[in-house]
Amino acid sequence: MSGAIRVATYNVHGGVPASGHYDPRPACEVIRRLDADILALQEVVHGHFGGLRHDAFAAFAEAHGGVEVHGPTQQTTHRTYGNMLLSRWPCVRRRIHDVSVNRREPRNVIDVVVDTPGGELRVLATHLGVKARERSHQATRLAEIVATDGARPTVVLGDFNDWLPLSLLSRRLRRVLTLTPRRSTFPARLPVLALDRIWLRPAPRCLSLETYCRPPARVASDHLPLIAEIAW
Repeated sequence: MSGAIRVATYNVHGGVPASGHYDPRPACEVIRRLDADILALQEVVHGHFGGLRHDAFAAFAEAHGGVEVHGPTQQTTHRTYGNMLLSRWPCVRRRIHDVSVNRREPRNVIDVVVDTPGGELRVLATHLGVKARERSHQATRLAEIVATDGARPTVVLGDFNDWLPLSLLSRRLRRVLTLTPRRSTFPARLPVLALDRIWLRPAPRCLSLETYCRPPARVASDHLPLIAEIAW
């Protein structure tokens, strides 16, 4: 593949900025400024707020301008919540893997193959649990999912809720993936924890990696976006 592509992951905090009131517009502005070719979003919420119906999936897709893949983890008649993937290029395969742990918040993995100008790229996007044992189980499942198509160039994006370099989650995923350097993304105003991560397999190289902290990122969510340039 010639050139590089920009991939990013961003927990949008349910569309609730620092004001504490539902308003996805600051996050939409961040998404536009990221200019990512492929973008994984977590905690996307749409439904009824203040007596009005808001479609955050549509708002974020419009801000990005690409193909959208939804991965809701919770759905009711009034509200949908979960993951989302946006791509500038067509997705030739789409799957959703359930990695939920009993009696914990439902979790899943979006698994797509993107037809980039330089060839097919497998992209997995997820948001793992807040408990260590929960994440351990999910890391095992994620490693199994990655291994089902291990020869294809792959990028794994998301909020892993894990900040310890030698955690069980990290050790299990390192068996099948290469981790990019740590960058602190949480909390947005003064980030100290590297909760949001980008993993690669087998061939992609990370050319650059940064926490995106330009306005209005520090107030649009409680996480900062993480963005990388990768190439084969």
